[in-house]
Amino acid sequence: MKLGRRARNRIFGELNQFKVFRFNKLAEPNCACVTKHELIKSPQVRDIIVMYSKGTFDLASVQMRLLQVAKFILFQNSDIKISALSLRPSNILGIKNSIIVLSKFAAQYISQTELITLLKNNNSIFVDPVDSVIEISKFNSDCTLIASSFEQANYFRSSTSFPVELIYHSSDLRLKELRAQNDAFAIGYFGNLSRIPSEFNQLDKLSIIKTPLSYESKRDLPRYALYLKKYSAHLVAGTIPPKHIFKPFTKGIIAANVGAVSLISEYDVEGIALLGPNYPYIAKDITMKSILEMIEHMEKSFMTDKWILAKKLSQNLEPFYCEINLTNSWLRLLA
Repeated sequence: MKLGRRARNRIFGELNQFKVFRFNKLAEPNCACVTKHELIKSPQVRDIIVMYSKGTFDLASVQMRLLQVAKFILFQNSDIKISALSLRPSNILGIKNSIIVLSKFAAQYISQTELITLLKNNNSIFVDPVDSVIEISKFNSDCTLIASSFEQANYFRSSTSFPVELIYHSSDLRLKELRAQNDAFAIGYFGNLSRIPSEFNQLDKLSIIKTPLSYESKRDLPRYALYLKKYSAHLVAGTIPPKHIFKPFTKGIIAANVGAVSLISEYDVEGIALLGPNYPYIAKDITMKSILEMIEHMEKSFMTDKWILAKKLSQNLEPFYCEINLTNSWLRLLA
């Protein structure tokens, strides 16, 4: 009997909790930014262990953080050992003198007892919840909170006296050679369907492409990469997340990464902070009427001065898909 993808992923998730993932591949990071970044000298860093919750190792929100730049860190310092371990009691007990990065969900589910054990064993703990809610009170000042967005960084800093560092969520670095067509206007939404109102399905000029939660690390390009080539614009505006859920501007960064422009709304605090208040494609809200009006405006202004301005402002996002800048960010944090 042939198993479906979900069943296979569930089985692999169960098996992965007993596996140690070791990262040995080296690759030289590159920079294609207008403002060039130089790779910093690698500091003396202890061994790095990324801890993940059972069944979450291949989630994009886990892979597109430190693990995505592991090969570049190793290029700078091949003496560092980078591995990933499941959050299990038997794994916790054996970790000593290391840097621990608690990925999304591991940051949620780790217990205070497990935290105390890790700290007693001379480990440094970095908490990287991305856009999930964590119980800040179970951590202490020996832990560093990593924010993936400006709003999350502000929230952490106003909620605790713990060290807080910002490493903004990046694009999928596998997309660096992929380019969207700019011969005609076409707009698509890439992401989870829960992040846009269901009535957007009625918008004839908008294509909706559901993307998998899985990163599928064995693939050279994500499953939806071929669709990215077709769209010169991306709908990035989405529903307002619940309280204490802070969404980074990842969809807009991916759009810029492939040479497309973004349609955002006035609710996109992160997007406006990065692109600027003079960005020309900001819808008033996320109602069907406002989004349709902005899509039509984008189509009429395709390749005009407004479009060119949007492309120019999108260059502000280059650091978030620059291999060198992202590598430097993690090296500085873990030094």
